[in-house]
Amino acid sequence: MENMKSLITIVFILFKINFALAQDQGERILIGLSAASPPYIMKDRRSGYEIEIIREIFERHKYKVDFFFAPNKRIIEKFAQKNLDAIVNIDNDFIRKATPTKVYPSETLVTFKNIVITMKGKKLKDLNSLLGKRVLGFQNARVLLGKDFKKLSSQLKYYNETTNQETQVMMLLRGRIDVAISDQGIFNYFAKLHLKDKKVSDHFDFHPFFGQSPRSIIFHSKKLQEIFNSELQKLKNEGIIRDLNEKYSIH
Repeated sequence: MENMKSLITIVFILFKINFALAQDQGERILIGLSAASPPYIMKDRRSGYEIEIIREIFERHKYKVDFFFAPNKRIIEKFAQKNLDAIVNIDNDFIRKATPTKVYPSETLVTFKNIVITMKGKKLKDLNSLLGKRVLGFQNARVLLGKDFKKLSSQLKYYNETTNQETQVMMLLRGRIDVAISDQGIFNYFAKLHLKDKKVSDHFDFHPFFGQSPRSIIFHSKKLQEIFNSELQKLKNEGIIRDLNEKYSIH
């Protein structure tokens, strides 16, 4: 009898320990992200503007956040199959069409500002000025920047796209291309690496021929969406978003 009581006591203690550990570890969230795109997602995949915001928000609610990195096509498929809790930086309408169940986009997490970049003094009037130029866009720019650009890009004698956007800065500086098409924040990040203490605007001209592209984090859970939106507003009120904008030179 005593042995039975001792066994029950041990089981009860182990249960309490496991329960405490589970609470301490918190519920886990798996979020899908595509390739690194500094300063939003740094190459080490552990830091960056978006990653810091997401972690800060969910850690306040004792969630543990893990990130799954893969090409856009794969993370969209995994999200549609509910193998991911959320997905970042994919167009909301596209995800709604690709996912059979209802999804819940957050408030805007980041706004991409896609622009046309040339060396200083090489002014362009409009998109038609790209005709006859050597142009290097970011991956899928032909699809993502609208029907007019898709049509124009097919008329360009030299048009390529790259997954490594640092290449755009290097090729412009070396005179191997005339024009780069990139998000301004990403281009500025890589340009500063190569220009060191020099101002980016002293070397390049920026042409805002495209509209802005707001991006959210999209959830399967309305509860997670509401947590994110509420805490994002708090981060803005507390000045944390402002500080991150300065840290990562996002304006």
